[in-house]
Order: sequence, then structure tokens, then C-alpha cells
Amino acid sequence: AASMQEAIVTPLVKKTTGYARAHDIRHIVMAGGVSANSRLRAAMKRAVERLGGEVLYPSPRYCTDNAAMIAAAAVDKFRAADFADLRLNAFSRKGFRKL
Repeated sequence: AASMQEAIVTPLVKKTTGYARAHDIRHIVMAGGVSANSRLRAAMKRAVERLGGEVLYPSPRYCTDNAAMIAAAAVDKFRAADFADLRLNAFSRKGFRKL
């Protein structure tokens, strides 16, 4: 289990800090179910602090997985055949690179 956890934590930290470094981002916000993982919190905090940044995350009791909520919201869109095309990306701010 520890090896599996490291196999997940290491690339998450590396990719996040790599993007932060490349785009001069100093604050990382962790949320959702994965942000409750104490190993991920510690590794991300240490890596981001080395960049001169800060990691923000809520108390673990507020770090719930919202997959069921997303799925419930998607049902109405699915029934209405309201689908996005492949140009949709996962970035929440304009100016981030396009997929």
C-alpha cells in the first residue's frame, strides 16, 4: 500500500510543482477527497515551500470526494444530450494553455 501511495503522490507533486514553477504560481490549493491524504499534504507542502510558495487545504473533515455530486449533476446534462466537444479543457482561469 505504501508503494502504491508513493506511486500516486510523487507524480502529483512533481507535475504540480513543475507547472507552478513554469508559470510563477506561488499558491497551490488542494481540495477534494485526495487532499485528505496526509502523505500528499506533507510532500506537496515541502515541495511548494522549496519554491517559496504555500499550499492551502481545508481540514481533512472537509475533504470529501465529490464524485457522487458531479455524477448527479451530469445526469440532467446527459439526458438533455448537453455534451462538450474536445476543445473543453480542465483549466479554471483564462490564459492557461489550451489542450
